[in-house]
Amino acid sequence: IVAEVFEIEGDFTQSGNFGIRGEYGFDILESDKVLIYRLEGQDQDGIDIWSLLPNVVFHTNGIFTYDFDFTLYDFIVYMNGDFNLNTLESGFTDDQIFRVLIVPADRIDLRMDYSNHKAVLEMMGIEEKDIHRRQLK
Repeated sequence: IVAEVFEIEGDFTQSGNFGIRGEYGFDILESDKVLIYRLEGQDQDGIDIWSLLPNVVFHTNGIFTYDFDFTLYDFIVYMNGDFNLNTLESGFTDDQIFRVLIVPADRIDLRMDYSNHKAVLEMMGIEEKDIHRRQLK
């Protein structure tokens, strides 16, 4: 059983109910673990910073989250907040990049810190060059 990783890029809009929906393009099993990370930016060395969802953001307007739901066929990444999300700056809603990781059941390690994106990729045997991006707008 092979682990799968791909990136998605999309916009959170009111007309889309502040959600970005996608399909895997392959079958996953009920025992597989789906992880989604949001690209937060880069550190001073130009290394990508990935945050595991759900991710709580404390904004001057209030609190909002990036979260996700999934089935065996598709997933949705969505925003939820205690204020009008239309008031957010475009840096929080436009051209957002996420990584979707499908971890096969035989690779799941209960002691693993899944918030450590780099360690999860290493455990799965995935290299950056092997990760492709899909546009979901």
